[in-house]
This record gives sequence, C-alpha cells and structure tokens, in this order.
Amino acid sequence: MRCRRLVGWGVGVGVAASVLGGCSEAMDPEPGARPVAPAASASTPPPPTSLEQRLPCDPGGGFPRRRAGCPDAVPETGWLAGTPDALVLRPFRTLGNDAEGRAWARAHQEEYPFSNDYRDVPDGAARPLVLTRGTVCSGIIRVGYREPLRDHPVTCAELVSVATRRQLSVAVWIVGARVVQVSELYRP
Repeated sequence: MRCRRLVGWGVGVGVAASVLGGCSEAMDPEPGARPVAPAASASTPPPPTSLEQRLPCDPGGGFPRRRAGCPDAVPETGWLAGTPDALVLRPFRTLGNDAEGRAWARAHQEEYPFSNDYRDVPDGAARPLVLTRGTVCSGIIRVGYREPLRDHPVTCAELVSVATRRQLSVAVWIVGARVVQVSELYRP
C-alpha cells in the first residue's frame, strides 16, 4: 500500500487512517488503495478467547502489572494526545501517598495527601508514538466503556479517536522501536 501525506483532514480521521491503513505516519492511503487482508485458510487459528491471549500485557485497571509472556516488563506511562498529523506521548510517573509523593508535593507546593491516593506527574519529553497493524490496544472507561468495568481489547482506531478529542492516560509496551500494546489507564 502506498501512502500520501494528509492535507486538510479532520483530527481523528488522519491518525485513524494511519492505524487502520498500516501507514507508518499520519498519512492517508492513496485514492483507490485498499488494505490487503490475508487470505483465510483452514490453517488460520481461531481468535484468542482469554483476556491474557488477547492482551499480552496487563494494564492492571490503571496500574500496570507484570505478566508472564509480556515482551516489555516495565511499560512507559503517559498522556496520549492526537493532532492532525500524529499521536504524541507525554511521559508521566505515578506517585502515591508515600514519602516520595510527599517530597514531590512539598517541592512543587501541591496539595498532599493526593485526593485519589496517587498523582501522575510529568516525567520526560513528549515524543511521537506510531501504532501499526500489529499493535494491540485496550480500553477501560473512555475507550469502549462497558459493564463490568475492566480492561478489554478495543480497536486501535477507537483508542486513537478518543486521544484526538481529549488527552488519554495510557501505558505503552515497546520492544525495540515496535509498539506492542497501548492500554488506556483508568484515572477517576
């Protein structure tokens, strides 16, 4: 599939086209180009049934946990936002109502103890985040809300759509330069 740069498209459309069309950056498939789907065959395995099989890494309802088989033991957390041209991740770290949290609050003249028992604070420079067809995405509350409230697989287009309308707290698991999984984090 060949891609061309987006010109004059709305915020969510261009990034979603990149995710769905397999373009490596915010690009739009050329007119008439169609994604190529693999041919179905008798040897194609059925879709995974358990949550662990569908989500290789555990978002932990907002506080990621280690899971055997997850290729990145420590995810990066951050605020994900979309622009007409790209997704941007602004890293954060989560502080609790403990000595480290108290010291941070004093140094920044912020209220302590934190109202939700935690506080997400900036932790590094913003950078672009590129999702591919192989990236797994999950939601919990703003992305694909459903009852009971728990982490569940969603399309990356759904996650991107929300991130282009409002900042979204996420965990990102990366191996090399490949984004393996992006999961919305529950932040009440």
